[in-house]
Amino acid sequence: MSIKSIFDAIKPFLSRKIVIPTLIVLALIGFQQLKAFFENQMIAKMRMAPVEVTVGEVIEDNITTSTSSSGRVVACKIVNVVSRVNGWLQEKYFKEGAFVKKGQLLYKIEPNEYQNAVNQAAASVRESQAQLVNYEKSLKRARELVKQDFVSKSYYDDALAQRDATKALLDVNRANLAQAKLNLSYTNIYSPIDGKVGDILITEGNLVNTSSGTLVRILSIDPIYVSFTMKSEDYLRYLKSYSGKNELVNKLSFIVPQVVMSDGTIYDEEGEIDFVDNEVDESSGTISLRATFSNKKKLLVPGDFVTVKTTSKYKQKVALLPQDAVIESTSGSFVYVIDEDNKAQLKQFQKAGQYKGYWIVSDGLKVGDKFISNNLQKLKPGSKVKVIDKKNENGKK
Repeated sequence: MSIKSIFDAIKPFLSRKIVIPTLIVLALIGFQQLKAFFENQMIAKMRMAPVEVTVGEVIEDNITTSTSSSGRVVACKIVNVVSRVNGWLQEKYFKEGAFVKKGQLLYKIEPNEYQNAVNQAAASVRESQAQLVNYEKSLKRARELVKQDFVSKSYYDDALAQRDATKALLDVNRANLAQAKLNLSYTNIYSPIDGKVGDILITEGNLVNTSSGTLVRILSIDPIYVSFTMKSEDYLRYLKSYSGKNELVNKLSFIVPQVVMSDGTIYDEEGEIDFVDNEVDESSGTISLRATFSNKKKLLVPGDFVTVKTTSKYKQKVALLPQDAVIESTSGSFVYVIDEDNKAQLKQFQKAGQYKGYWIVSDGLKVGDKFISNNLQKLKPGSKVKVIDKKNENGKK
């Protein structure tokens, strides 16, 4: 029904006092209807019009493989110093937290008991030696007497048995003496490594034995380990970058590790990978590695958490895709491509790391494949598109 017909229908009922307001209301109603009509027409045209887009291509480049992951500083050697004999802890020869050298005296256990055992064992050895000399002489005389038939053969046999028994006893006493000297040596406790000592856990004056536990803990400081993990796909990229080179894979010298310390500064020495685990962790998809670093300045402290950056010595050809052309969802990573009907469709691909604003493509796309590089927010699967510029929008480095 038009505005005129509405007006004609109600005209007889209108008075002069309400004509003008009624006309104004009717005019506003008509304007709103007209506005809605034109808006609907514009929306319909916009829906029918294709979205203007530009197209990019997946590019290929030689890149240096690099990764970054969390790591932990670990001492190469950890020694729990314990007592190997029973006795009173008599003396300490170091300060807590000090650096010690291999062979440096750390503790003395009261040695008197063990010195007495050495003296006793030494006396037994001397006694056996004297008896052996005597029995050797008796055996020699018995041999001569048997030759002259002055004594029976059994006499000679007895002399021989006494000599052999004394010789065996001498060997036993010598072993006892060696053990006594070894026990005495254990009363002096020396550092088995170069390193730094921690808290003193048992102080002088305590009775210690083999069950007392750790007296003090020593950690080696230089060189030092840094343990870290790497995604399996990153490790695979390193191995691929190595492919064909004249180096041993198990040495891994083509992977260069560097440490970013907890304060954000870069450690001034590069390390060397010396261990890679023999399997990938099923729960995390990572593999464990370890690097050795020189630590002459003692800046790397065992237990500290650091960031480990690794770089390959060799470059590798990879397919690259700009990160701003990618749509991420819980289902994976996608780009818009144009089908035969000039419509936008989503295509999934697999990533293998990132490089300077690009995703490294491992599967789903190949070098030269085209994708929509702009106006992604205006698109949905099936949207009509119009390519306005076919030049490569990647902006290759």
